[in-house]
Amino acid sequence: MGNYRTKLRKAGCAEVAINGGKMKMDQTFPLRRREIVEAGPLVKVLKERWPALFTERQFFAEFNRIATTNLENYFFGAVDCYTP
Repeated sequence: MGNYRTKLRKAGCAEVAINGGKMKMDQTFPLRRREIVEAGPLVKVLKERWPALFTERQFFAEFNRIATTNLENYFFGAVDCYTP
């Protein structure tokens, strides 16, 4: 199976390239994204289905996956500009 996945990754298959060798939340990102965009569930349903998304650490990781920016560093850097 690993050789098949390597061939798919080299051929440009996005799902295989995205999920190669990552943690479980990284592997389910495309599934969560599709579910949220297509179904538009309530926040209560999201909290029940994906409780880890609502932890501070996971929130920053999700933001980094989407925006490729470290939100925590960006936020504290911006705050430092406005504080003496």
